[in-house]
Amino acid sequence: MDGLKLIKRKEGEMSFWKKLFSGKNAVKPSVTVMEGTGKPLESLGILELGILFDIDELSGGFYGNKAWRIFMKNCNSKKLCDSTLFEGDTSGTLAGRERIFCIAVQTFDSSSIIHLKESFKICQEKGLLPPDGRFIEGNVTDTNSLLIRGRIDSIGRFVTDKWTRVDEDLCKECGWEYAPL
Repeated sequence: MDGLKLIKRKEGEMSFWKKLFSGKNAVKPSVTVMEGTGKPLESLGILELGILFDIDELSGGFYGNKAWRIFMKNCNSKKLCDSTLFEGDTSGTLAGRERIFCIAVQTFDSSSIIHLKESFKICQEKGLLPPDGRFIEGNVTDTNSLLIRGRIDSIGRFVTDKWTRVDEDLCKECGWEYAPL
């Protein structure tokens, strides 16, 4: 990939890309297309899946934390190794057309996407959208301007840029290992 420039989405955010491109070639996620080629994420082998939550069913306040609790209780972090996790209100929510929160996973591993789909298509937790509208795929993170919440490292630990009591308590409650930087 020497000489190819990648278009960046957000300044100051870094995920597993750091492992792939070092030094002057380091880029920040989420990459949308390779400059000059118009090739999408999928051409780089990057997969994204968003899981959608109904903000009103999550009972309003602190709905993001409630969504994370549902997400973490219903999937195995060991099956999401080397993934980056994003969060945020969907673009439709920001535009006032809907009230939906999204947790998205960006990965190179299709088995991670399969695990998430299998785990959440049968999940009956209050707060998830109905199964037929629960997932979005493709360029989820850019389309919805989602922010990085953390990543899952190569051994399945939830890694964040800094320690927070909320993240530590959530990981303990849901059986995930926590490894803040």
